[in-house]
Amino acid sequence: MKSTLTLLTVLLLAPLAGLQAAQFHGLFTHNMVLQRDKPLAIYGTGDEGEKVTVELNGQKAAATVAKGQWKGVPSR
Repeated sequence: MKSTLTLLTVLLLAPLAGLQAAQFHGLFTHNMVLQRDKPLAIYGTGDEGEKVTVELNGQKAAATVAKGQWKGVPSR
């Protein structure tokens, strides 16, 4: 629950901070369901060469936008 709230906070505050280029895929919404004990890939779109860092429940993932898309898998 806490990780979902953290992700949603990032999604909601990004436009206010002027970080409108990188966005999460539409799959990541308020009602999303995560499978327990399975790796979670987080992905979306952005401007070419943009660096994206995502933190979810204390785990971090970093990616660089290539061909308009980015993907990160948080690790401990």
